[in-house]
Amino acid sequence: MINGSQQQWLTHNSQVEGWSNGVWNQVFSGVDGAPPETGFPIPPYTTVEQTPVSREKPYLFVDGKGSYDVRVASAQRGSRGVSSGTPSGRTIPLRDFFVA
Repeated sequence: MINGSQQQWLTHNSQVEGWSNGVWNQVFSGVDGAPPETGFPIPPYTTVEQTPVSREKPYLFVDGKGSYDVRVASAQRGSRGVSSGTPSGRTIPLRDFFVA
């Protein structure tokens, strides 16, 4: 990744093949391939091995029966890298929501 003049950047629980060019406050938390942390501010990288606590935003999906549902992920602790599959958490039927 060749970063432009983005002044503040946060990447978490991802994978990058490389990173260059930071202006200010480039933060990597739980990122495979993140640049090593060095003396801030040159380069301006803060690298944390694992994301202490995170929770993905809820998302809408269609289940195997064609019904709309909302998946609410559980909080993850000490996570790193890209996740795959259905996150742990709960599924709420869309009928439980008021849609305007």
